Amino acid sequence: MFVSFVKKVNVQKLFISLLGALCFVFSSFNTFAINTTSPPISINQPTTAIVDTSKPAENKFANYEQNFLVITDIHLTDSSTRKMSLQPLGYNLKNDLDHDTFVKLLSAMDKGIKTHTVPKPQFILILGDIVGHKLKSINSAIADESAVFKSLKMTFSNTPIFYVFGNNDTFIQDYGPFVTYDPSSKKKTYSPYTTAIANGWHNGFLSTGRWCSASDFQNSTNNFHPCLINTNKNIGYFSAYINSHLRLISLNSVLFSPNSEYKSKEQETQKELLWFKHQLKKAKDNNDTVIIAMHIPVGNDIFEHMYFWKSSYRKAFLEIIAPYKNNIAGILVGHTHLEELKIIQAHNKSGKNKNKKEKEITKDTENIALMVSTAGLSTSRGNLPAAKTFFYAKTKEHRWIMSDFIDFNFTENKDNLITINPLYTYRDTYCKDPANDENSSMLDCLQGKSFAPIINNVKKYYTNGNPNFSAIILSPSDVYVGK
Repeated sequence: MFVSFVKKVNVQKLFISLLGALCFVFSSFNTFAINTTSPPISINQPTTAIVDTSKPAENKFANYEQNFLVITDIHLTDSSTRKMSLQPLGYNLKNDLDHDTFVKLLSAMDKGIKTHTVPKPQFILILGDIVGHKLKSINSAIADESAVFKSLKMTFSNTPIFYVFGNNDTFIQDYGPFVTYDPSSKKKTYSPYTTAIANGWHNGFLSTGRWCSASDFQNSTNNFHPCLINTNKNIGYFSAYINSHLRLISLNSVLFSPNSEYKSKEQETQKELLWFKHQLKKAKDNNDTVIIAMHIPVGNDIFEHMYFWKSSYRKAFLEIIAPYKNNIAGILVGHTHLEELKIIQAHNKSGKNKNKKEKEITKDTENIALMVSTAGLSTSRGNLPAAKTFFYAKTKEHRWIMSDFIDFNFTENKDNLITINPLYTYRDTYCKDPANDENSSMLDCLQGKSFAPIINNVKKYYTNGNPNFSAIILSPSDVYVGK
């Protein structure tokens, strides 16, 4: 969890002389610092990556718990000559990233890390859709993906990077398969996995290519190196350890979309769901905590007000995760380009909830997982460009929790300098109840809260700080997810 900012107080010396020899002197208070590890940072004014380089920047995050950086929906069109607007007026799918702006955004992130505006991540998680919205050809898709994988590896050369498959990352059609066969030769295939390797990655899912071994678990939690457990490079999913007893499960959720239709799709979907269930069972048997990462979220689309997944897949997913709610620390998603969160619920024994009135939303249900969306780096949905640092920690009961996040946006000044700015923190926004201590997870902070205060905060940050665009949220189904 975040550490409180240093507070400085200077009180001028006060001298009061009394009659006689008695004199009370209130001597000066020297500048002092409050040092505590539990309260979160309060962000009052955005800071930028511009610092005084004459002296080293103070590292506010030096003693923080473990963290990682999330970037999603890059949507690079590498050949584009149209500069992406960083503060768009609204929804515009033509407003994808161009090469120069992409490089500047990565540079701002890197500078933010080096100057401690952004915590130094243990790893980076890319949540899919690295290719622009307009698919021209296999060659153009390869060029876009190559530029992304290469730029990420060059900018963050000493940081492990995970890649999760998105619906725009296929080579022949939106919402297509992970692997594409060359139309002129069925023996030749293309995929984000092989493209990443062709551009300096040692594995198509993890840039370092590191596989887990027994020696990895002899390291302390602060020196753990992310490593792969299991991968499927034909369908596009994997599992990894990101710390001791903390497992990352990445799903190809493109398969679950009603927009995804191709010959082997149903067979691949069932295979992935069985694998997912097996991964959760192994995690529970091994006393592991799990973070689930995928591109397309389960639940309702706030922007278009329709379900993201086919009903049968949504129900199957919710049935799979329900028995493992104590093992799931959180679910991380992209796709919407907007700053959202959703609460996944299950009906408890008191009965089913048959309508969606606010007072009944939590009456007969229990919260089993928190799903957090990170806004896109592309601004085609009306958002400011985003990145997000997630913090995770061990409780006194020695279980991992997602404890906090800090959300960032990017702005450009009149000199065309792009900077990264902290926008808000989760705990400042959703965890103000004094009962939420350092052992409270992000999900714990929402227990017992009604629809209104949650949705008001979602609306406030929906476009990641863009004053030109706002949310239209119709019902609790935009926030709550159930069967």
